[in-house]
Amino acid sequence: MFSDGRRPLNYLAHLLLAENTPASLIGQLAGDFVKGPLKGQWNAAVEIGISEHRKLDAYTDQHPAVTRSWRRISPIRRRYASVIVDIAYDYYLSRHWREFADQDQLEFITHVHWVLEQYSELLPEGLRQVAPRIIESQLLASYGTRRGLEQAFQRISQRLKRQNALGDALNDIIAHDEAFESDFLAFFPDVITYIRAQRTERHASDEASPACKRDRRDL
Repeated sequence: MFSDGRRPLNYLAHLLLAENTPASLIGQLAGDFVKGPLKGQWNAAVEIGISEHRKLDAYTDQHPAVTRSWRRISPIRRRYASVIVDIAYDYYLSRHWREFADQDQLEFITHVHWVLEQYSELLPEGLRQVAPRIIESQLLASYGTRRGLEQAFQRISQRLKRQNALGDALNDIIAHDEAFESDFLAFFPDVITYIRAQRTERHASDEASPACKRDRRDL
């Protein structure tokens, strides 16, 4: 679909759903830049974050609130509905940040930027190239405004291989604003519950295998 092979997703949501470690934050972002099986080519704790990112994507794409949101997208853009809704959900997350996060949003984003700079040697090449732009453009903060959403849709539209109407996707968000917001608020508590359950299962497995736990020690 995209000229560089990536599907741009809801970065802010993935970061908030990460564990509070540099490795987990990096892994959640790297999930959009790493393809194929994970065979130890990355830091072990980062690979856990990448694996979690993939599980979150699969869970998201099957959630009924998300599929409702997809159907709200105009037919001329519906082939890109998953991309549009992913980005839009970062907008609604910004709007409801205090309901889901203990830390101030700008403080959280500043910490993410610090992690990207301090641990740049752990970033996959694609993410290492993009990270300075994420920081300099204040991309994560920009999703909190309609103007930022519009710019995101237009950037993504330009990366597509074929002619498309994705650049005007903000029109769909405005037309169904309350419905999209309702969908997001139905979805996000569920995805939090899901990822917590996944981690509880993983930590239990690690406790049963101390050697494995040592290999996966977070940064």
